[in-house]
Amino acid sequence: MQSRIRVSNMKKTAVAAIAASALVLAACGSEEEATTAASSKVAAASSKAVSAAADASTTVAEEMSKPAESPSEAPPAAPEATAIPEDLQVPEIPAVVHQPIEAAPASPEDAAAIEGLVYGLNNGTTLRSYMAYIPDNSCQAALDAHGGREALDLDKIPDVPMSQVEQFAQAKPHVDNVTDIRVQGDVASASVTGTSDGETTTNTQRFRRENGRWTFCAE
Repeated sequence: MQSRIRVSNMKKTAVAAIAASALVLAACGSEEEATTAASSKVAAASSKAVSAAADASTTVAEEMSKPAESPSEAPPAAPEATAIPEDLQVPEIPAVVHQPIEAAPASPEDAAAIEGLVYGLNNGTTLRSYMAYIPDNSCQAALDAHGGREALDLDKIPDVPMSQVEQFAQAKPHVDNVTDIRVQGDVASASVTGTSDGETTTNTQRFRRENGRWTFCAE
């Protein structure tokens, strides 16, 4: 009999990646007074997801450790999909008003790199890859502000197709376009338009070049 595996008891250290993904975006290009309300809103939503996941009771190890039933006792069983926390929140770029940096338009090379970075948000095919994208592409200062990259136990986030996560399937978050890209040294800003749950918003995001590549970053 095939063992039933349910991944519903993700620890806070695992699903903290959900909060971090949202908070890193909330911090991008932030000025202290402008980001306070938006960061609090995103943090509250993410905290709800963390708590819901942490309160679940069944772990993969517990399910796998149960003795298998004998063939005569085992009823027919259909494969069961990996359980996803019901209160999982979809990370999104919060509606915070930032001013573009005072700088010249980006060079074609920098513009292409920043566009590729932002549009990369659309390429996540699994829950884990989607949640990992922002931490994997954020500046060190943004990561340090949330405990560092090592604090995110992303391996415990189910690596299931996005189509199986109802919240994402309904909201269909995606980046529509990236315009007005400006660069001054290793700092950049861009106007990013995105749609989630049928609502389209446009906001200015900030970026920093580190180790030769552009990253999401707070000032």
